[in-house]
Amino acid sequence: MKTFYSPAHAGHATEPGSAVELPERAETVRAEIESRGLGPVLAPQAFADEAILRVHPAELMSAFRDASAGQAFDPDTPVFKGTYMAARAAVDVALSGAHEIKDGARAAFALTRPPGHHAGAARPMGFFYF
Repeated sequence: MKTFYSPAHAGHATEPGSAVELPERAETVRAEIESRGLGPVLAPQAFADEAILRVHPAELMSAFRDASAGQAFDPDTPVFKGTYMAARAAVDVALSGAHEIKDGARAAFALTRPPGHHAGAARPMGFFYF
């Protein structure tokens, strides 16, 4: 099974002592996948912004890209220096895994951080961006 992963997630460095969305979470999972020999850990394919724009409005993408560290979409969705790049890389990771399955693989793992399952189409929320 192929695992797709990007080290860009580490740029989304949450506050020290935070109980959620720590870079260590993804690194622990990646290290375990590698130590157990569960398959290669690969860099994701780069996808165009159009992939994001199929789900999210251009205004959201622009606002997020231009957000400064210290801003937040809500109390649970802060922006840090590398948050946009981490979230953007997470899209590439997720889509790489999806394409692996679409192309016939029985399994793939997309090790994304920040994950996106709480994000709404019109706005990030609950620690999730895209």
